[in-house]
Amino acid sequence: MARGGADGRSRSPTDGLDKDLAAMAEAGHGGALIKDVQAGLPEGPVTYGSREWLDLVVHAVEGLEKRGVQAAMHNSPGYSGVGSHALPVNETMKELVWTESRITANSSSDTILPKPFSKLGVYQDLFTLTYLTGQGEGYLVFRDAVQEVRINETAVKTNGTSTIDRTNPLRLESKSAKFDIAFKEPFTAQAIAIYRIPELPLNTFDGARDYPPQWSVFVSNYSVDWTSVPVTVSAPALRQMDAPAVITFNQVKAKYLRLVPSGPTWITGIDVSSSPRLPNWAVKSHGAPGTPDVSTWAEHPFQLKATGDRMMTLDPNRFIFHSYVHQPVNSAFPGMTFGPFGTHFDRMNTWAKQQVGWNKHLSRVSYVLQNTDAYVDVACFISEEPSQATVPYNSPYNVPLSYQADIFSRANLLDLKAKDGRASLWRLAGNGNVFTNMTAAEALKAVDLAPNLEFTSPRNDAALYYTHRTDESIVVVMRRKASGSLDSVSKDGHQLWAATPFESFVATPYQNISSSFAVTLWAKPEVAQFGTSNYIFYPTSSYGNGHASMSLTLGTNGIQIGEATTSSPKTVIGLTETANNFTVSGWTHFAIVYENDTPSLYVNGEMISKGSKSTNIVHPGLGQPDAPARMTKRFDGDLAGLEVHAESLDSAEIKAFCLPQWKLGVELPELKSLKDHEDFDIAHFSGTATYKTKFQLPKDHSAKTSRGTKTRVLLNLGRVENIASVKVNGKDQGLVWLPPYEVDITSAVRSSHTNTLEVEVTNCWPNRLIGDEKLPEENEYNSTRQNFAIEEWPDWFAKGLEGRGYNNGDEFGNDGTRKPGDRVTFTSWKHYDESSPLFESGLLGPATVTVAELVDVKV
Repeated sequence: MARGGADGRSRSPTDGLDKDLAAMAEAGHGGALIKDVQAGLPEGPVTYGSREWLDLVVHAVEGLEKRGVQAAMHNSPGYSGVGSHALPVNETMKELVWTESRITANSSSDTILPKPFSKLGVYQDLFTLTYLTGQGEGYLVFRDAVQEVRINETAVKTNGTSTIDRTNPLRLESKSAKFDIAFKEPFTAQAIAIYRIPELPLNTFDGARDYPPQWSVFVSNYSVDWTSVPVTVSAPALRQMDAPAVITFNQVKAKYLRLVPSGPTWITGIDVSSSPRLPNWAVKSHGAPGTPDVSTWAEHPFQLKATGDRMMTLDPNRFIFHSYVHQPVNSAFPGMTFGPFGTHFDRMNTWAKQQVGWNKHLSRVSYVLQNTDAYVDVACFISEEPSQATVPYNSPYNVPLSYQADIFSRANLLDLKAKDGRASLWRLAGNGNVFTNMTAAEALKAVDLAPNLEFTSPRNDAALYYTHRTDESIVVVMRRKASGSLDSVSKDGHQLWAATPFESFVATPYQNISSSFAVTLWAKPEVAQFGTSNYIFYPTSSYGNGHASMSLTLGTNGIQIGEATTSSPKTVIGLTETANNFTVSGWTHFAIVYENDTPSLYVNGEMISKGSKSTNIVHPGLGQPDAPARMTKRFDGDLAGLEVHAESLDSAEIKAFCLPQWKLGVELPELKSLKDHEDFDIAHFSGTATYKTKFQLPKDHSAKTSRGTKTRVLLNLGRVENIASVKVNGKDQGLVWLPPYEVDITSAVRSSHTNTLEVEVTNCWPNRLIGDEKLPEENEYNSTRQNFAIEEWPDWFAKGLEGRGYNNGDEFGNDGTRKPGDRVTFTSWKHYDESSPLFESGLLGPATVTVAELVDVKV
C-alpha cells in the first residue's frame, strides 16, 4: 500500500493529482492511506480543512476507487495519529479512568469518592454512575472477608489492610507451595492481586518490572457456597509465572479488543513492534520511512528488499510505504517531498514505473503469508495490556535463531486447553508442553526440539532469520518433534546440493590470527554513515582479557575502524567528509592491515591513514552472526571479495587486489559506470539510459538450443545500477531489479541469426542533483543540520501550485514547459552539495549469454 505524505496545505491541482493516481495504480500499489503531517515546508495556497481542500480529497478518493486502489484517511494532524507533539496537553487524546466505592442503600451519610489516577496534571470529572451490586458480587471488601490464610496447610498470621505491609510479607519458599485463602462467607472478586517480594509496585498503576501473579477468581453456579478457595501454585504450570497470569474457576469468554499492529520500519535503524496474531490477519508494517541522513533519493527496490524480507520474518505481512507525495507541478523533478523523509515512491522518482517489479513480489509474498495458519515452535504470552507493543529483539528470552515463535493474547490464554500438563491453542497446529520460568532456549532444549531449518554461510552473509517476538515468561511448545529431513541431493554420485555446506559459527573464529593480518574487500556504500550505523562487521567480544577484535563501519561520507574488548568498539582510525574531506563514490577497494597490532588503512591501493599501536592483541572481527539488535545497523550498500589474510600485506600485494580480475563470457568492453564519463551531463545523468548492441550465439550454443524445451538461454547483465528492462529482437523480456540480474531470453533469441539486444537502465536522482549543485544557485534553503527545507517557493513553482502554468508537462520537458534556469532538477529539500560523491550509474556489465540444459533430479 502507499501512504500519502504531501503537506496537506499545499495546492493539489486535479491535473497533477490525476497523474499521481494513475502512476500509483500502474506501479501496483493496492491502496493509499492519506494523512496530514506538517513537514517543515512553506505553506501552499490551499488551507487544510477548507472546502477546497475537502473537494480535492474527495477527488483523490474517487480517483483511487475508480482505478481499483483502496483509499483510507486519518484526519488527525500530527505524527502520532492522535495529535501533534505541539498540541497542549489538555487537547491531546484522553484516557477514561475511574474508582469504585461501596455505599449502603438508603444511607444518609456523605461519601467522598476517591479521585482516579491522572497523568500530567490533567483530570476532568465526567459522570458518577450508581448501580446495585449483582448477586454473588459480595458486600465485604477483601481485607474484611478473609478469615484465614494457609501456606502448605499451615495457618499464617495476616493483617488485611488497604496498603501493602512491607514489613511482614508472606513467604512462598517452594515452587510447589500451596496457598489457600478461607473467607468468612461466600466472596467474589474480579481479581485478587498478590505482590511478590522484593520488587513491589510503586502504586496501583505503576507495577514493578517483575510483575506478580494476578489471580482472577470467578464464582460459578456450582461453587457459590465455597468458603475456601484453594490455589495450587504448582499445577497446572500456567499458575506459576513471573508475568500476569489468570486462573479461571468457570468458563469465562473474554471480550478482548484485537488491534492490527502497525510498526515503523526505518531504513537504517529498524524498529518493528507486533502483537498477538490470528490466522489470516493482516499484520502491517509502516515500511521504508527513511531518515533525513539516509533517505536522499538514493534508495531503490533492491536496496530496500533486505529490510522488507527481514520484516516478514518478524511477522508483518502487509506494507504501508512511506511515502507517496503528491506532485502538483509536472515540470518539477524530483519535486515535492515529505520534508526530509522518504522513501520516495512517488511518480517523479526515476524508478517510479519500474517499482512494479518489487511491488508484485511483495503482493505475492503478502498473499501467501496472510492466507496461512501459524505453525510455531514457541508460543509466548507477554502481557494483558492491548497497548503494549512487543519488541522482537533485545530480550534475555530471545528465541534461538531458526526457530519460529509467536505471541498470544489474554483471550488466547483463556482459550488455551490444558490437560495432563500439555496445552493446545485454537487453530494452531499441534499441542505442546507448558513451561514457566524458563527461557525459550531452555524450553526447546527440554523437549529436544531441533529447528526446522539450520543455515550457515561462508562469510556470515545469509540474511535468514526465523525468530519472532520475545520477552516471554510462558513458553508453549506447539510443534511436535520434526521427522527426518533432507540433508543433500546427489546425482550420479555427485553432490548437487547440501543443507549445511559450511562450518558452523564459533565464538572465536580467528583465534589463531592476531596482531599481524589484513582484511580486504570491495565496497559500494549507498548512504551516509552517522553514529553507530553502517557496520560491515561488528566485533565479537569473545576472545578474552587482553584481546580485542576489529570492526569496520563505512558510508559515503566516512569510514571508521574500531577495536572492542568487552564493550562497544573504540575508534582507532576515523575519516570523515567534514574533518578529512574523505568521501566514497562507487565501488572502492579497502584494505585494513595490522602490523604488530598497529592498524593502517589502504584505499584503492594507497595507504591514507595509520593508527596507534593497540594495548591489546587484535584479531579480525568477522565471522560471528549478528545479534538481533545489531541487524538494524548493518552496512547499506554492496560488498564483494571480503577476505581475511593470516599475514600482513604490503603495498604491492594490496595494489594487486585492485586490478580487474574477472572476465566472464562475452564482455562488452564499452560498458562502464556513467559517473566516470568525461561528458558532464552523462556523468551527472539521472533517469533511464538505453543500451543497444547485437550478438550472435556461438555455433556450439546454437546446436544446444535446437534440442527442444529442456534448453534455456540466459542473459546475465552483470552489474546494474539500478534497475533494467530487457528487449531481445524487439520482444519484451521483463524487468530485473535485483542480483543476479538474469533474464531467460529463450523465447526471443534466434539461434542461427544475429540478435538485437536493448537494455534500459534506470538509476537514481543523486547524480543529477549533485551536478546541479555545480551550477548557479536558484533557490534558498535552510542550512541547519536537521533542516534543509526550501525557504520560499520560487515564482514559477508557486504559479504551478495555483494551476497557472508550468503545470502541463506529461514527461520531463517534452512540451517545452521545463522549469526556468540552468538546473535540471528542483526539490523542496536539499540533500547534496557540489562536493558530494557521485553514485555508480548505468549498465556496468559484463553482459554474458549462457545456454543451459534442464536436468531432472530425483531425490
